Amino acid sequence: MKYLLLQAKSYLILKLYASKKTEIFGGYILTHLKAEQNFLTRVFTFEADTSTCMTQTLFPPVYRILLRRFSKLQSKALPLSVDDSEILKMLKQFDVNFTSELKYEKIRNPTTKKMTSILNGNRFIYASALPEGKFLPRTCRCAGLLCFIYHFGQPSNKRQLQCNNCWETTHRSQDCPNNPRCKVCNKEGHSPGDEACEHYTEPSFKVVPFAGASDVLSNFYPCEVKVFGTVHKSAEHAYQYVKAVRGGDIPKAQEIQSAHSAFAAKQIGKRISSSPSFESKKIELMTEIIEAKYDQVSEFRETLRKAKKSTIFVESTYDNFWASGIDKKGTAHTDASAWPGKNMLGDIIGKVAVSHCKENRNPPRSNSAPRPSKSATQLDISTMLSELKTPRKRDSSGSRKASPKTRTNDGKD
Repeated sequence: MKYLLLQAKSYLILKLYASKKTEIFGGYILTHLKAEQNFLTRVFTFEADTSTCMTQTLFPPVYRILLRRFSKLQSKALPLSVDDSEILKMLKQFDVNFTSELKYEKIRNPTTKKMTSILNGNRFIYASALPEGKFLPRTCRCAGLLCFIYHFGQPSNKRQLQCNNCWETTHRSQDCPNNPRCKVCNKEGHSPGDEACEHYTEPSFKVVPFAGASDVLSNFYPCEVKVFGTVHKSAEHAYQYVKAVRGGDIPKAQEIQSAHSAFAAKQIGKRISSSPSFESKKIELMTEIIEAKYDQVSEFRETLRKAKKSTIFVESTYDNFWASGIDKKGTAHTDASAWPGKNMLGDIIGKVAVSHCKENRNPPRSNSAPRPSKSATQLDISTMLSELKTPRKRDSSGSRKASPKTRTNDGKD
């Protein structure tokens, strides 16, 4: 297994595996694999420290030649009809030095997982290692079409690695050597929402925390939402679907649509690389989803109608962008200004509630709505004024005669 790890993370000549010192070399690398997330960084650090870590007999100079790094440049989302010269022309504008010919990617059999002879249009080429700090853009135009470029070390839009125990960004919680810390005040000895935290506060009726599939305010709540031209099983399904579509990953989009739960859809979405067009518009896309949910899900609509303008909706999960960044208890017992997360989803729901607030409490009267008709005995103002101006004759008793309209009404009584 250690040899597969080496082969997957670096471009090595197979003579390295045939060497007598391979097991010593591989064993040393594997002892540091858990502490270093970037495997290539560990390899180059090890090569630089050979004079202090190992003798020349155990680490001969030939290894230094074999450990050269190459960049594998991949172009995706292009049809087979695009000529190779167009792809090479696109890559050359980034001033890269090719070390191989352009190669075609083949499709694996979905059942046996074996490589077939079917081409899917994706191509790759090896080039010399890019200078430190230089990366190719993820999206580019090739022959008038939008394509994606990938290579090792390219900045990713994936969520940053973070430990849920001490909240550092260098390791995961299962490998954490530190004592638990509060995510709010970054001090040991308590958790968010405990009275020992300096940002502790009593729960406010204005704050409405929500989380989980059982809460109608959550995107995980099972409900049919039609948006972006298709019907989704939840708001989370819709969000992950548009993420996959904008990233050009149609198979993942179809997989998200068939996911049995919102949690399963989110897990699929984590394996999708976000495109720049999605990242720049994700707040607008989420707002469109919430608006559609308000129009189509009656439980959600009624919940927002009961809210006041001062109500603060907050998703109480560990997401630092869409939520408060802490759990439900910590959210309720922590001052809103100290929440580590941005709570963007809660802000969107609050804005949707406020935008419909006036409409809900003072609904506009439709032109087709029935209106109360005038009473049969009620006189029109113009008729009353004309009668006042017209002199009426006196009868034999000396009293004025009643108007025809008044006589008619009196007759009815």
